[in-house]
Amino acid sequence: MKEKSIAIIVSHPIQHWVPVYRDLAMQKGLKIKVFFVAENGAFEYFDAQFDRTVKWDLPLTEGYDHKFLVPGNVVPDYGFYTIDYSQINAELASLSPDLVWINGYANLINWRVVFNRDRRYKVVFTSDSNLGDKRASLTKLFKSLVIRYFFSKCDFFLSCGPKNSEYLEHYNAPKRKIIDSVYPVDNAYFKQQRNKLPDEYKQNLRRKLEISEKQKVILFSGKLIPHKRPQDAIKAIELLEEEGIDATLLIMGSGEMEVELQKLVESLDLTNRIKFLGFVNQSELAQYFELSDLLVFPSEKEPFGAIASEVLQFGLPIVAANSIGAVGASILPNRNALVYERGDVYELAKCLEKLLRDEELFTQFSSYSYDLSTRVDCSVVSKKLTRLAQSL
Repeated sequence: MKEKSIAIIVSHPIQHWVPVYRDLAMQKGLKIKVFFVAENGAFEYFDAQFDRTVKWDLPLTEGYDHKFLVPGNVVPDYGFYTIDYSQINAELASLSPDLVWINGYANLINWRVVFNRDRRYKVVFTSDSNLGDKRASLTKLFKSLVIRYFFSKCDFFLSCGPKNSEYLEHYNAPKRKIIDSVYPVDNAYFKQQRNKLPDEYKQNLRRKLEISEKQKVILFSGKLIPHKRPQDAIKAIELLEEEGIDATLLIMGSGEMEVELQKLVESLDLTNRIKFLGFVNQSELAQYFELSDLLVFPSEKEPFGAIASEVLQFGLPIVAANSIGAVGASILPNRNALVYERGDVYELAKCLEKLLRDEELFTQFSSYSYDLSTRVDCSVVSKKLTRLAQSL
C-alpha cells in the first residue's frame, strides 16, 4: 500500500491532542507533520485564564515530526488574526499531503488552507463546538452564514461526540461526511501515573489535606473563571452539609476568581470542607483523580470538557450541567452521570446527594465510567484518521 501523509495545522501544542499525534506517527504506511503557529504550551508561558505562568511537565513536542512556523512566537490569545501564517500554503505544497487536518474556523491560517489550497489534498475539519452558547440574533445569523460557507469547502468532519455532530449538521455539514470519533485521552499515561502511586498515598494525602477517612471527596477541576461556575460547587457543599452529608470539595485550578471564591468559602464557614489545590500539573493529576469519589462539572458553557473523559479511567461518577459538550459522549445521563439544569444549585446538590446516599447507584455509575474509558482513548482518533487517509 502506498504511503499516505497527513499535515496537521494547529495553533499551539495542546496536551490533550499531542498523544494523538504520537499515535499517528506510529501507524504503518502513514507519515505526519504537525505545523504549530505558536509556542504557547511547548515552553513556559503566561496563561491569562489560569492567571499565572504555566509550564507543562510533560514533553509536548516529542515523538512526532513537527515544525514551529515562526520560532519563538508566543501569542497573547488565540484570536482570528493571531493564529496565522501567510506562507502556510507554500509549506503544504512542499509536503504534498494527502490529507490536511485543521481545528476550528476562527483563525486566519485555516481560511488560507481551505480557500487557497492545492485541490489534490483533502481537508478534514474538527472542533469541540456545540450549540449550547447563547448569542444575540444578529451574531447568530452572521455566524451561521460564515460557518456554512466555511464548511462547504471542507471534505470531511471529525466529530468528538453527539453534541458536536449536532453542531456540524446544524451548519450544513453533510451527515455522510461526518466521522464519529471522541475527545481523546491518553489512557496509557494515566494508567502509568496511577500505578506509580505508593500503597499508603491515599491516607497520606488525606492527612495532608485534613480530610477524614469517612468523608466523601468531590472534585471540581478547571480554570477559576466565571463561565466554569465554581461557586455553584461551593454552594452545593453548603446544602449537602445542611442535609448531614459529610463531604469535602477539592477545587483544582487557578484563575481570576480564586480570591473571590476563598472569601465565599469563609463567609459560608466552609473552610474545613473546601480545599483549594491551585494549579495542578499533568503528572500530579492521577493522585487527585484516584482520591476523589466523584466529579462535579457545573460550567454554564463548555465546548466539550476534557476532564469528563480524563476521570473515566478512575471510575468517577459525574454530576454535570446540561450545557456541557461532553453530555452524550463521556457524560451519559443515568449511566455514569446525573445531569441538571445549568445554574440550578439546588438541583446540583440534590444530584450529589442522590449519588452519595445511594451506594448501589454510585457503584453502577462508577463501573460504567471505567468501562467507558476504553472508548475515548487517543488511539480511537488516530485510527479514524489513518483509515481516512488510506481511503484517499
